[in-house]
Amino acid sequence: PAGRITIGLLFGLAVMLLGEWRIRAFKNQGAVLLALGAGVVLLTIFAAQTFYHFFTPLLGLGISFLSVVFIALSSVRHESRSLAALALVLASISPVLAGYSQNDVVWLFSYLFVVALGALLVAAFTGWRFLAPTSLAFVALYFLSTSNSFTYRAESGITILLMFSFAFSFLYYAANIIAILKSDHAEQADLLTAGANGLLLLLWVSVAAPDVWKSSIIAVLALIYAVGAFIIFQTHKRSEPIFIYSGIAILMLGVATAMELHGAMLTIAYILEAGLLTLGTAILGESTAIRKVSLLFIIPIVLSLGSIVTNSWRTGIFHSDFAVLFLLMVVLAILGIFFSSQTDAGNTEAERSALHTSFTGAG
Repeated sequence: PAGRITIGLLFGLAVMLLGEWRIRAFKNQGAVLLALGAGVVLLTIFAAQTFYHFFTPLLGLGISFLSVVFIALSSVRHESRSLAALALVLASISPVLAGYSQNDVVWLFSYLFVVALGALLVAAFTGWRFLAPTSLAFVALYFLSTSNSFTYRAESGITILLMFSFAFSFLYYAANIIAILKSDHAEQADLLTAGANGLLLLLWVSVAAPDVWKSSIIAVLALIYAVGAFIIFQTHKRSEPIFIYSGIAILMLGVATAMELHGAMLTIAYILEAGLLTLGTAILGESTAIRKVSLLFIIPIVLSLGSIVTNSWRTGIFHSDFAVLFLLMVVLAILGIFFSSQTDAGNTEAERSALHTSFTGAG
């Protein structure tokens, strides 16, 4: 077994070196040889683990990682997007080939964090932003496979997983904000990373966080995403990433509210939140965003339908259902008056400008 494994590793290394030499003159041929050599190394490790249990999972993963790093460096040196994508895929599946166990979450997610950090650095250096959502997809897959056994884990293990979730989320959050701010436009990969990262974090917290802390943690995360939207708005005012980050923040706020309140109080909270968000968007002066944010009123309006047909009207008027409908009416009236005054002011200003122009022309 030792001889077979050694021959397999040496053969894979030799093919990789040959590919590195050939890629200088023949890019496609060299890339194929590099991929073939890395595949031989990983298959050798997989066979060694499956049939002989030759390596410890950590040692097998370390050897696989070194071969993947070689491929990644070659992809950057020779500007090969396909090699970079292959290196990321091989690095992500290496724990499975090396025989990782779901119980070894510390070294597993530590390894995945290093892989994610490397992918984001390559993306920042080369501009290949597709690497960010690709690496995030693999992180999500490992999370989903690990979360199946959350109910059987000790509290300390769940806490460790939650800390990893915050670390991964902050890494992708910071990298995504920086990439958007440094570029002339936001690519689809940036928007996908921002949305998927927020949704994965929300799911992770909902599954792993203690019940008593869930709503508070989600509310803080909503604030963080709102800050991200504000930073992008103040710097570049790009609508797509602003909508993504503000949408995630609003979703998190709604989830946190639903965790704390129920019934009429939940509807009242949604009415106030929708009103404040719409008014805040109007103050910022984003007419397109106002229309989209005002659609949030659909949720409290639908919830308030139950207050119209409830049997509580048979026993009196002043009750929680009355408060729901009265507050909804007041908030909508206030917003209507505010937008009407804004429209009148805009029309008056336009008339003054037109009158000034006519007099100037006449003069």
